[in-house]
Amino acid sequence: MTPQRKVILLENDIFSKRLFLRALKELNCEIVTFDSFDKLTAYNDKQVNGVILSLNDVRSPKEAAEFFDKMRKKNPRIFTCVVADGHARNFPCAFVRPLQYSFIERKLTVEFYKYETRKTKSYFDFVGVAIASSTGGPITLQHFFANLPYTEQAAFFIVLHAPDWMLETYAQRLDAASVYSVKLAQNGMHIKPGNVYVAPGDFHMKINKTAKTILLTKDEPYNFLRPAADPLFFSVAEAFGEKSLGIIFTGMGKDGSLGAGKIHAAGGKIIVQSPDTAVIHSMPQAVIELGIADKVVSLEKLSSETIKTIRKILGK
Repeated sequence: MTPQRKVILLENDIFSKRLFLRALKELNCEIVTFDSFDKLTAYNDKQVNGVILSLNDVRSPKEAAEFFDKMRKKNPRIFTCVVADGHARNFPCAFVRPLQYSFIERKLTVEFYKYETRKTKSYFDFVGVAIASSTGGPITLQHFFANLPYTEQAAFFIVLHAPDWMLETYAQRLDAASVYSVKLAQNGMHIKPGNVYVAPGDFHMKINKTAKTILLTKDEPYNFLRPAADPLFFSVAEAFGEKSLGIIFTGMGKDGSLGAGKIHAAGGKIIVQSPDTAVIHSMPQAVIELGIADKVVSLEKLSSETIKTIRKILGK
């Protein structure tokens, strides 16, 4: 279990306060609540891991900005603040009402990643590219790899939400449509640059960083899915560290958004298909809403942007 964290919560709105309290308890947090700015300003505890502010009750945007700056100097770990729609752009970590529990939980999880995940060196001398897609994915990924110039500076790992019989034939189709060697992943398969590995049906695909091989598991479904993108992304972040790249394509749901947060926290990069070019926009949109996308790119430009990012990661 994650060690308990201490978080300060300043929120007067009853509905929003309940959502925050529920999410923070799920994340194993000790919560200190305040109902006024004066009481919060007087509170001093060096063991605090994060601060959540509601600035809706401040009389003016100027007053909100002054209070925010004051709190940031006192405790730089202000995870997020809730503000009125018109003022969100004035605060670097703001989101606005109406709030949803699932979003709050994911947002706070990603913020904890930023403070608790160390930027790490890679176990590999090439980039690990984790790819997530669902509805609309087969055609979209085929277009992506058909236009992706060959590189031996990266290995690609795909989680596509689909049944096992489809994934087996899809790997063959993708192999025929691209210049890459595309394989349906097998447990213990050695990872080589210039190769594409597709997670088989009903298995999570992960990276064995010490053996530098594919690891397939029957762990519990994640996001009600197996294979799921998040376990792959978590694993790529741990194995490739600063040489990790996450790409989120079209799809329904939020799978891959937390994993993208882990890659971002580990020093890797995140590219997201622009929602307006996606068949279903919810998977890429979920990452954009968390504020961790380094690039939001149309499908037509994704292949070239991927190669550019791989070279940038390697400093070439």
